[in-house]
Amino acid sequence: MIRALALLALVLAPVAALGEEERGTTCDLHAFVDADDTGVLALYDGLRKGLELAQLPRVCQAELDPRTGIAGFLEQLAAEASLLLTEGRPIGPVFAVGDVSAEALVAAGTRLPRVFAVERYTSARKPLRPLPADEGAAVVYADLSVEAVGALLRRLTGTSRPAVAWAWDAKVFPPSAHEPVMAFGQAAKVLLKGAEKKAGVQALLHLRLGVGERLLPFDEAVRLARELGVPLISDDRGRFGQGAVVTLVARHRLVGRLAADAARRLRAEPGKVPAPRAVPGVEVWIDLKSADAQGVAVPLPLLAGADRLKRGVRFVRGTK
Repeated sequence: MIRALALLALVLAPVAALGEEERGTTCDLHAFVDADDTGVLALYDGLRKGLELAQLPRVCQAELDPRTGIAGFLEQLAAEASLLLTEGRPIGPVFAVGDVSAEALVAAGTRLPRVFAVERYTSARKPLRPLPADEGAAVVYADLSVEAVGALLRRLTGTSRPAVAWAWDAKVFPPSAHEPVMAFGQAAKVLLKGAEKKAGVQALLHLRLGVGERLLPFDEAVRLARELGVPLISDDRGRFGQGAVVTLVARHRLVGRLAADAARRLRAEPGKVPAPRAVPGVEVWIDLKSADAQGVAVPLPLLAGADRLKRGVRFVRGTK
């Protein structure tokens, strides 16, 4: 009985506790991780398991000295790498998991072997915004198809060209966002409208394109969706069950495992950088309790195809 309870506790342990697991352990590989993003943490979990399966050294999140930061940490790693080279032993690589960490690693300008693991919305398999600009790094990314998002919105709303609004702060819309947002609308075959106009909006998108936009606080987005009587769509797996009717979830753990495979290749053939690798596919998680709260009827075919379902007051709803 005690053993069963211990196993259950291990299975239910949150991904966010990974840092606690690593304290006091010896790690030969290091990662910079966007620790406030649940998707990135799931990706990092996949990386750790992928390295274990490949029988590569263990990875830990880098603990930075506040006085020297990432530059000081990388300088120390470079010194250790030079010793490994003289001994004929493989080097690194160092990992950047998530865009904030990737940008920091690019800015640091290290020449150590490195692997980036990020997410990108894509249209016709082309990212709406560039991958990390580091020519000497291996890149693996979750490919979130805008066309697939558009198809889901059409099934959800029952219309051929849904009118959707972004749950963004309308006062903060940088010029860099205009082109990718328009590309999103065209590829998804949706009509982009302002949420402040209210009339005619059929869905509210709380999606992170990463083009300098500022998302509304999630609680405010939930309130707005209820006010409009439309479904809230999120791409943050940590928000599932908190107010989004549909949560779009990338294949984070597979991205992590392929990042581990990129590390294996870099160690086996130093200097030969693998081509960027995309991991297509997105899971659809549906929360019927939130659908009830927002006055939304989720069509039965969409329910049948959901990868994960949270029951609401009424488990089965009629189609529109």
